[in-house]
Amino acid sequence: GRCATGLPDYFLADLDGASADLDEALRWNPSLFVARMNRGFLRSLRNDHSGAVDDFSRAAEIDPTHHLPRFNRGVEFNSLGKTAQAMEEFRAAATLAPTRPEPHRSIGDLLSAQGDVDGAIAAWSEAIRVDPKYVEPYANRGNAYARRGEHAPAIADYAVVLSIEPANYLVMLYRGVEYARSGRNPAAIADLERALTIAPADWVYCANVEQTLKQLLGSE
Repeated sequence: GRCATGLPDYFLADLDGASADLDEALRWNPSLFVARMNRGFLRSLRNDHSGAVDDFSRAAEIDPTHHLPRFNRGVEFNSLGKTAQAMEEFRAAATLAPTRPEPHRSIGDLLSAQGDVDGAIAAWSEAIRVDPKYVEPYANRGNAYARRGEHAPAIADYAVVLSIEPANYLVMLYRGVEYARSGRNPAAIADLERALTIAPADWVYCANVEQTLKQLLGSE
């Protein structure tokens, strides 16, 4: 097989120096928008989601017209399991920045997690309307169609992702599975072979893809 064993190495950046610098900057001037935002990011990276909410809340007070503090606060609320507050923040961000796709994508993600697939698809479709080159909503919408057994629209969404990101081996796997489910085995084999070729050897789905390929090739 082409699949390696063992786990990849992970490296955790040392954030202490940056955090101390931002703390010092905010002691001198608590109203520095960029410092508030950056410390919020750092706190989030360190899993201090409540602290991140505090910084993003202050940033939102400093500049109420900027969508990012509201959007980022929504992300932190979601991490804390406060989904109603997260949704409120994402909708506020979408209102403040109507040309940004990220708030609509996050609204869709949240609705999907709550089981509202139709609402999620509508939100992802709005993200796509706002920015047709933003890939995440296509992938998420494709996954939703796939879960509903709607192979053709799922394949179409995955194809858009791959037209923008030709080396996206995970979406290549998704499309290959949908091709197989819809009886298009040669196309499925091509996608799965290509995904294995470009994915790292320690890819978590590597062995599963190899097994699926064996089954498809055996049925050819």
